[in-house]
Amino acid sequence: MKVERYERYFLIVVAVFLGLAIGALVATVTQDHASLPEPSDRVDPQLVRSTPPFDAPGVRELDNGEYEVVIVAQAWQWDPVEVTLPVGATANLRVTSVDVVHGMRVPDTNVNAMVIPGQVTEVTVTFDEAKDYSLICHEYCGIGHHNMGGVFHIVDEESAP
Repeated sequence: MKVERYERYFLIVVAVFLGLAIGALVATVTQDHASLPEPSDRVDPQLVRSTPPFDAPGVRELDNGEYEVVIVAQAWQWDPVEVTLPVGATANLRVTSVDVVHGMRVPDTNVNAMVIPGQVTEVTVTFDEAKDYSLICHEYCGIGHHNMGGVFHIVDEESAP
């Protein structure tokens, strides 16, 4: 089969760019330690508010600077809306929804997960910088979606709860 000279150059350029794109993707994933969140458990969406640990959302200190943060997504709000942790804390987020599909994103971290009714999603994140990190819903969840926000307050050790 005869391939014209310009077509051959074009195919070479496309192959090089494709190789660079795949290399950049692999480097980004390995460098940022990206991983896909996995469903760790299931709970009846109608019984979320009466099923531990989702019956008492919030922060629980484990040990060695680790915390469990239980979050419930429901009708344009996160519960809790604000979470305060010390800088350097590793947070094991356990999240579920009681109504519709939500998306959980915390910019400047590895947190980017779907929150599906009845599915418990777990994501681990370490907050290395003392600042406020936004918690946003990136999946359209209804007419009040634009109001669904929260914040992780990451504070110095002496200011921590």
